[in-house]
Amino acid sequence: MQWGDMECYASDKDALISNVKELIDDGIFSQYKPEDVLKVADRFADGIISFAASDLGKRMNQADIKGDAEYEKPIVFAVPAYEGAEKQDFVLVQGIIDAIFYEDDGAVIVDYKTDNFGDIKEDELITQAKSRHKFQVECYSASCEASGIHVKERYLYLVRYGLMVPL
Repeated sequence: MQWGDMECYASDKDALISNVKELIDDGIFSQYKPEDVLKVADRFADGIISFAASDLGKRMNQADIKGDAEYEKPIVFAVPAYEGAEKQDFVLVQGIIDAIFYEDDGAVIVDYKTDNFGDIKEDELITQAKSRHKFQVECYSASCEASGIHVKERYLYLVRYGLMVPL
C-alpha cells in the first residue's frame, strides 16, 4: 500500500487494478512477474479497498501526504533468550514494521496480515490473529518506545478479511 494512491484505492476495484498496472509499468514490482502482481492485487482487492476507505486508512494517507508515514521500517529489538531468562540473557531480533505513521499525540503501527484462517466466526478469527501476531507487534511497539517514539495505537489488518484488529 506504500506506493499506491490510497484515495484511488478507496474508490473501487477497477481503480485499484489500474493503479497497480501503473506501478508495474513504473518498475515498482520489477522482481515479480506482472501477472503474479495482478493476481495478488485481485485476490486482496476487497481488503485493500476496505483499508483505504477506513478511518485508519484515511489517517495514514493524511500522514503520508505530510511526510509523516514510514513503510517497511526496519527495527532491532531484544527479547529474553528463554522463559525465565536473567536480565543479561537476551537475543537481538530484527523485524520490519509494515507501516507506522505519526500524529501529534503519538505513532500508530499497522501490521498487514494475509493469513487464511478458514471459514470461522469473526470473534474466533480475532482471537486466533491476536494469538499468532500480538507478540510481534508488541515487540515493534517496545522497540519504538525504547528509541523515544511514543506508540499510541497498534493494529493488525487482516487483508483477506478486511478486518482491523486493535491490539
